[in-house]
Amino acid sequence: MVRLRRAEGQLRGVQRMLGEGADCQQVLTQLAAIKAAIDQVGLHLISERFRTCMLDGEGGCEESFEDAVATFLRFASLAK
Repeated sequence: MVRLRRAEGQLRGVQRMLGEGADCQQVLTQLAAIKAAIDQVGLHLISERFRTCMLDGEGGCEESFEDAVATFLRFASLAK
């Protein structure tokens, strides 16, 4: 949640920067930081899901984990 709140604050900052006519490079740097924060949240969710599957011994854990990774990779920079 902390990372999401930080990203939300950064996004508001970018909106303000754009409204004030900030330098393009500064805006792009902030956007890259926001994207990295959101990607980290996705990785955390996947790792927690895998940890939960492993500890609880849930059936179908492998398929569930693979689905979560595939979903995340579609939207993350790792999907290049």
